[in-house]
Amino acid sequence: MAQRFRSGFARIRSGSRRWRSARGFTLLELVIVMALLAFGLAMAVPMLSSGVSKSELKAAASELSAGLRSARGAAVTGNREVEFLLDVEARRYWRADWPEERKPKTLAAAIELSLYTARSTQRDETTGGIRFYPDGSSTGGRIGLAHGEA
Repeated sequence: MAQRFRSGFARIRSGSRRWRSARGFTLLELVIVMALLAFGLAMAVPMLSSGVSKSELKAAASELSAGLRSARGAAVTGNREVEFLLDVEARRYWRADWPEERKPKTLAAAIELSLYTARSTQRDETTGGIRFYPDGSSTGGRIGLAHGEA
């Protein structure tokens, strides 16, 4: 295949096996790349079509947290009890001392809301709350936000 010249360099012909193998990809390499692309697409589609991203879920959690802090602050500064209410069925929340014209805030439809709280703060089957006292304490409870596995 290679012919030796007197200068010590080798000449490789264009039809040699070494030249042909360096020209492209093998079928196995192409199949592996296609499989990786298909796997990546299969993982990305459910994330994009879910309707609620993780950042939106975190934003909803931050909103609820701000509402809870606001209720606690109002109880302490106003020296009175303030109740933070949630309707888990309608995915709405509000403070009981809000005026009638102020509408409750609603979470995205795809977000699941759960509430674990004291029976004394439960209003009906779907509505309950957390009551804050003037000293900063509360009845306690846990609010859960979920979407799929997040």
